[in-house]
Amino acid sequence: MSDIKELINKRIFEVLGAEKGSEGITLKCTDGTKYMMYHEQVGIDNIIGDIESIKNNMIINVSETNPDRPIYGDYYNESFTWTDFMIETKNGKVIFQWLGVSNGYYSEVPVFKRIDIFCNNIDCPYMEDHKCVNGVDPNNCQIYKNFSYNFGFDLSDGILEG
Repeated sequence: MSDIKELINKRIFEVLGAEKGSEGITLKCTDGTKYMMYHEQVGIDNIIGDIESIKNNMIINVSETNPDRPIYGDYYNESFTWTDFMIETKNGKVIFQWLGVSNGYYSEVPVFKRIDIFCNNIDCPYMEDHKCVNGVDPNNCQIYKNFSYNFGFDLSDGILEG
């Protein structure tokens, strides 16, 4: 996992997947690096600020916080965690607010990760040395299928380089 502070002094030129309900956001930087905020069971609840204000401007401040904020809706019996990723430039800031709800079994917190190289069924938490610790064939990996579909990656060759 990467630290969001890696974004400081970089410039983002493209943001993919930044919409309410999305399970992941891809940030492409002008130096060729790519980052993702994602979770397969956690969605973006809200985006505060204008995405255009963080594009093509030097990032001067970032943060990842878990604010103590009330929950709404029909989640009263569930465990939940708010996670906010904030990215700021001289032209403004954007806060990506994630709401993770769980029965207590699954993680509620999204991941921020640099994605230079995907292994053949994505650089997921189950990968070590480009091999699935669960022994899943890439053609049958649900994570691989979900990410390639949800984020528009062409992973047919098994490797996506950053």
